[in-house]
Amino acid sequence: MLKYKHKKGLLEKIVSGFKKTAVVGAFALAGLIQQSCVPLDEPDYHQNIANSVSDQGRKKIEEGDLETGINYIKEAADIRKPDMFDSYQLGMHYKKEGELEKAEKYFKRAISVWMRDKKLNDKKNEIKSNAFLELGRIYWERDEDKKAIKSLKSSFNINDNNKEGHDLYYTITLKHLKKADITNMITASAAYLLNDEKGYESYGITYYVNYNDFIATIGGSIFNNDREYETDPRFSWTKETEFFVGAGGKILGESNHAKLFLLAAAGYSYQEVPVNEDSYLEKKENFTFGVQFGGFNKKEKIALFIGLHNRRGMVWDIGFYF
Repeated sequence: MLKYKHKKGLLEKIVSGFKKTAVVGAFALAGLIQQSCVPLDEPDYHQNIANSVSDQGRKKIEEGDLETGINYIKEAADIRKPDMFDSYQLGMHYKKEGELEKAEKYFKRAISVWMRDKKLNDKKNEIKSNAFLELGRIYWERDEDKKAIKSLKSSFNINDNNKEGHDLYYTITLKHLKKADITNMITASAAYLLNDEKGYESYGITYYVNYNDFIATIGGSIFNNDREYETDPRFSWTKETEFFVGAGGKILGESNHAKLFLLAAAGYSYQEVPVNEDSYLEKKENFTFGVQFGGFNKKEKIALFIGLHNRRGMVWDIGFYF
């Protein structure tokens, strides 16, 4: 994919150049950088100026003068984009000030850019891990738990000894366990299969359990299936009995009153059938499968599912949830 670089207009260039000139002039007068006859539109010159100002800020931070140090790093960032160390410091500053959008921006930068000072390379993993941790905290404050968990896991992958990150991770996990949305449903099912102009009815009972976005089911059915042996008197009392299990997930956004799911189920059925005219009945076994669509209405406390089954045909389930 082609990327198009934004070209500054004349007014933007003037404002940008004026800002850099003002910053450079102020620091030159303060004695923090040396005067130079190199034109102010030279990129390397701006880079060197920014590095000098940034170094002054880092020195102040080491001396315990955090406020002055951050101000220098801010000024350096106005001249050139900050490296990993400066981005992290700016992220911490804006987070402390409550400006979470700016903090998020600089923490994201801290995990994706270089470290200018090679002497600090041994701190790269620590800074990156802490930046992910701080992003996790920001997302936690915004109730964006999935993003928070993802950031915290990234922090652990870099530094598994980050105790604060582990504590926050378990806090979020515990919160979700307490908020677990569990619903139980019991339904009665009925189906009617047309085959060779004759109908075959079946009945069953099904239990569903819904945990957050996941749903599982277990149940059984009885099928009046004499379509292959309807003329045999020995067969008149036999039924096809089925047991099945299934699982699925939420497929549509949850409303205030309802949840909808799609499930797949598989099972086993058996039936006693005549082998021939002279023998007794013996068990015939079948593999069963089907799909279901449906859900429950919280307001009315009704559960309803409709599905297709390889032995029973179209199946309707209706019941209640608790």
